[in-house]
Amino acid sequence: MPSSLDLPVFPVQEIPKAKISKRVLVGVVLVGIGVAPPLFGLQALLGQNVFTMVLFGIEIAILNTIYGNLKLGLMMSVVYLLFLPVSVVSGSIALAGACLMALACLAMGISSRWQRFGGFYTVPLGMAFVMTLPASVTHTFFGDPAKIRHLLIFVGATAAACVWSSLATHVFIGSVDIPFSAMNPKGESVHYTVVMAVVVSVSSWWVLTFGVNDHGVWLILTLLIVLQMNRQTTRHKILHRTGGTVCGAIFAALVVGLGEPHWFVMVVFYLMLIGTIAFLGQEPYAVFVFFLTNVVLLGLNTGVVGASVDRLVFTLVGVAISLAVVVVEQILFPTNPEKASASASGS
Repeated sequence: MPSSLDLPVFPVQEIPKAKISKRVLVGVVLVGIGVAPPLFGLQALLGQNVFTMVLFGIEIAILNTIYGNLKLGLMMSVVYLLFLPVSVVSGSIALAGACLMALACLAMGISSRWQRFGGFYTVPLGMAFVMTLPASVTHTFFGDPAKIRHLLIFVGATAAACVWSSLATHVFIGSVDIPFSAMNPKGESVHYTVVMAVVVSVSSWWVLTFGVNDHGVWLILTLLIVLQMNRQTTRHKILHRTGGTVCGAIFAALVVGLGEPHWFVMVVFYLMLIGTIAFLGQEPYAVFVFFLTNVVLLGLNTGVVGASVDRLVFTLVGVAISLAVVVVEQILFPTNPEKASASASGS
């Protein structure tokens, strides 16, 4: 079952506000047509764990198709597919995994110059999850994760899910098609690239060394989601992600921890998935995080109470690191309001 559907908030100026009813309708359509068929179809063919693995491909395909167009969604999917086999194998060696994440963050940082490529961050997001899967999960697939049969099945299933979700999103939802002319300030992009490459790679090394079996991946995921180029945006996401995660983790633990039947858990899961898509790119961000947290934890299906605690702890650690980064940046690179204003108006 799914382990992440963490999508970022779109730039406010790019996504027009819509009525709640319209957002929910979009969520129902996208879940029913773009998400459910590849997830359940591949699960029926290849087993329950494939459901989890292909979800990141679906996330990348949908998000980048919405940001740009069908071509961008498929292109980003190909980039992710090329990284997949290397990520699976390098996860067993902490230093190799950390170096690979550093390279992915460098690519993400370079692309951050253009707002159209804002969905690139989902590539290292998926890589981090695949890289940190414990042996108890990977060995339930078709053969050992380092064997060619496993990699072919894994990559093939993800590719099929990406193509389906990109096409469904393009046909039934459409694209914002952010223009190439919409650019972020060059200085902020360079600074963001360096910070992400260092912080995420070091965190990846620590997780691969000490936190693989304790859902330590949520430390990496939180850093990738919370840290932004703009400090004001980062502070906003720190506050909202903390509140949404705490409330969502408690709710998910209650739903399953009270011994509710499986069918009830799955109904709540799909309602949360619709809510996640409905509030994608909308404020308040904490509401989106609440739905998202429940999608993640209820999708795990077993051990949700323990997973809620682990995810909450590592999320808060990631939030604390992000806050520390903001404080250090403010000390080393004090913001000049007039310069910042001129930069924002020029971009």
